[in-house]
Amino acid sequence: MSRVPSGLLYLAIYNPTLQPKRPVDDDDEDAEEQAHILFYTSKEKAVSRDRMLRQIGLAKALVNFSALFNPNDECESVHSQSRRMILVSPEPNFWFDATVELPKKVHGSTTSKPSSKGKSKPPAPKASVETVYDYDDGTVHDIAIRSQVLQAYERFKLSHGSFTSILLELGQEALEVQLERFFTPWAWSWNLEDKPQIVEQLGVSLQPYYGSLTPLLDAFSVHIPESVAPAVFTPTHIIPSTRYTSSAYPTALAELLMTMIPPPTSPVDDPLASSVDTIREPIPSPEPNKPKSDSSSPWLPAVNMNMDVRKWNWQSYLTFGKSRNQSPEKSSSPSQDAPKEELQTDDRRQEVHVDAKSLQEALTSEGLSLVVPDGNEGEGEGEGEGEDEVEPPSDSGPASPEEEKESDALENALQLEWGTSTQESPMSSMTILPRPRAPSPPPPSFLCRRVHLAPPEDPISTQKCDIHFYVHDSMILTLISDPSLPGFTDVEEFLSVAAQHANHLLDKIQLTIQNAALARMSESLPTASKILQSPDQHAISTEQYVLQSPGFASDSGHLQNAISLFERDPDVLEVYSRGQNPQNWHIAKRGLAATPDSDDDAAVQSTQRLRGRAFLEIFKKEASLPDVDNVLAGTLRKSGVAESGLV
Repeated sequence: MSRVPSGLLYLAIYNPTLQPKRPVDDDDEDAEEQAHILFYTSKEKAVSRDRMLRQIGLAKALVNFSALFNPNDECESVHSQSRRMILVSPEPNFWFDATVELPKKVHGSTTSKPSSKGKSKPPAPKASVETVYDYDDGTVHDIAIRSQVLQAYERFKLSHGSFTSILLELGQEALEVQLERFFTPWAWSWNLEDKPQIVEQLGVSLQPYYGSLTPLLDAFSVHIPESVAPAVFTPTHIIPSTRYTSSAYPTALAELLMTMIPPPTSPVDDPLASSVDTIREPIPSPEPNKPKSDSSSPWLPAVNMNMDVRKWNWQSYLTFGKSRNQSPEKSSSPSQDAPKEELQTDDRRQEVHVDAKSLQEALTSEGLSLVVPDGNEGEGEGEGEGEDEVEPPSDSGPASPEEEKESDALENALQLEWGTSTQESPMSSMTILPRPRAPSPPPPSFLCRRVHLAPPEDPISTQKCDIHFYVHDSMILTLISDPSLPGFTDVEEFLSVAAQHANHLLDKIQLTIQNAALARMSESLPTASKILQSPDQHAISTEQYVLQSPGFASDSGHLQNAISLFERDPDVLEVYSRGQNPQNWHIAKRGLAATPDSDDDAAVQSTQRLRGRAFLEIFKKEASLPDVDNVLAGTLRKSGVAESGLV
């Protein structure tokens, strides 16, 4: 049976408090309703105005109806047999309406039984049969869709600002244009069939050795103003400073900065393999009188398709035993001439004739002499005997005045060229000179990226903020200016001071990570139990960061349901569930923070009590509930999240 995957039916953003841009009649209610819609996109390219107004009107009616029972509890989702309507309000009076179609399968049709007497009944008249579908309700999770919509909103707010700030500063038309440009490509690149990972909903992944790396960033923070929060990012992790953690920046900012790291370059190919054309002997050009071959390859002869196959010169291993009775004298002539041609080709060498008299005159002008042995020069060249020998000039005989002048002129010329006398060779003078030191690399230059950030106490009032960053060896050092704190005036001076310590900081971070990884090498050695049994995996969320086991990847429906329980009921602190096939344990726990102070009010104590969540998957079928609880307690103790103050 064919399965139809789930997909987005339509996505809308509306504000029920907006008014029409132009005055309209009091009887024209559709104009007022249409003024509420800021953005709308549908699976069907052309949607009528009435249908769009009915869909948005249904969402507004459901929100108003649920507010009658509990004004503090907003309507979040509406379920039907074939659809899910997810309602998200990231800002006051602004609503997302994402309607999703559930995955479905065609219902199996039943076949009629044959008659017992073997007589077929007359065919019944064909009637229109409506296709019946079976909808898969358990594969679509409301909390996952809601989380993905909020992540898209945070990315939009980071690039353009909040909906409220754009509406107040630029107007409704500018807001509609920016929503159209951002959410249209995002909506139709949203693949609902990709099961969302638990880690993607919890935050950005924290570096496992953050306890040793955060003090390095805090020491670097001394050299920069207090309104700047440094942080280091890798393609998969974040290394925050204390200032960055206290500022509570959104997760979308960390995800944006991670994407700014360039991908690693591919390894350079072997230079020997890449320069084969320069090493290979050039193919000789064909002779002018020889007809050009029709073959595409220069070393393969052209094959005449009209040749008689019986006249081909088959080798002995292709004659199928017929050549054994033939005499060796009947061999074809081309096979005998081939070795001769090869011998003649090998004997051909390029001969270079040297005029001994001219060579002696040239060497004499340089203060050298040429000693030619007795005998005929032609005989020496042909047989390789009596080769020319070059000897240094002899000091035994007296030199004439003309020779001394020529020698002095040559010595002066060489001294000007090499900076040394002719008594020592130029190569020896070059080796004696000390090699100059390589110049120190210039300080790094920071680039700038402008984003929109808001203080934690007022997430709607976004302000433009400059982020200065420096990329070094698949790591990026970012300096984020806090908009809620007073800024600095001299940016160039601040960046020059930071540049002097940037390379040292990043090199020290890399060295610390390598040393920590080597120290834990013994724990990662494979054992029999690790090979035969799948290791347990966990993810601990601090509401801002995620500390996870290596290779953690889970799209468990049990954990998704646990997150939904946490959202609906604040009294739920732990959820233990177990599958049937396979019988794995899925544990979710929240409230990892230390016991709050008794001086705080009840609301603050309740908020602190629910901070921090842990998710654990145990793949031991024989594990009992006490064993699972012990594993969870040991995992939390080893992580040290509660003691580090991150929750």
